[in-house]
Amino acid sequence: MTEERVFVKNALGEKLVGLKTSNSSEKAVVLVHGFGVDKVELGMFGPLAEKLSLSGFVVYRFDFSGSGESKGDYAQVTLSKLCDELSIILEYVREQGHSKIGIVGQSWGTTTTIALAPTIDALVLMGSFYDSHALFKRRFDEYNPDGVSKRVKSDGRVILIEPGFWKDFKKYDVLAKMKEVHCPVLFIHGENDKTSLLAEAQELFSVANQPKRMVVLNGAGHSLDPKRDEMMMAVESWMEEWL
Repeated sequence: MTEERVFVKNALGEKLVGLKTSNSSEKAVVLVHGFGVDKVELGMFGPLAEKLSLSGFVVYRFDFSGSGESKGDYAQVTLSKLCDELSIILEYVREQGHSKIGIVGQSWGTTTTIALAPTIDALVLMGSFYDSHALFKRRFDEYNPDGVSKRVKSDGRVILIEPGFWKDFKKYDVLAKMKEVHCPVLFIHGENDKTSLLAEAQELFSVANQPKRMVVLNGAGHSLDPKRDEMMMAVESWMEEWL
């Protein structure tokens, strides 16, 4: 197994930094991180990339602009910008010659993936939700749709967001977009997830196309602790079945 840094640029010319974990394969899995985090995804994506790589997949995970090692100002993030960046990342992955591509999204990474509705071969949505405006309004300490909104994370880091973040949500009906995803989709959700509610994931599941499956991890929260091993086994099994 090898790991190397890879790079793409978004439409603004901002450099996006990624990691490629591989055992050499024509089949690739792209890991899509959530809001206010990076390609490490709170310690989740490293072990998942290693497990999938050992199972015979090439794994890509990028920092979106303004996150991790990538360039850009996170205050200017919007769902549209992330969709554009994910599209560019997928184009790069296809250019590497992979015959099949799967995506694993976590939290807002699921919303980004659904909103893009890319043509892929398999999908896993973990901690998924569709009403971003309502969720983030609950999560922000200072909600100001006409100015700068502020959120203080548990580690003390402050996230500032410009008003375009909220206005951009009007462009998307994520439940409707879910119907445009035409590949096998696995939903994984923590029973005790207080961030993205299980009810929203169940609504997404109800409109998703077949084949589909939902796994609810008893006792797990939004980050899927303490059931990450079970999550990784489920992801691995789904990708082995459909890629």
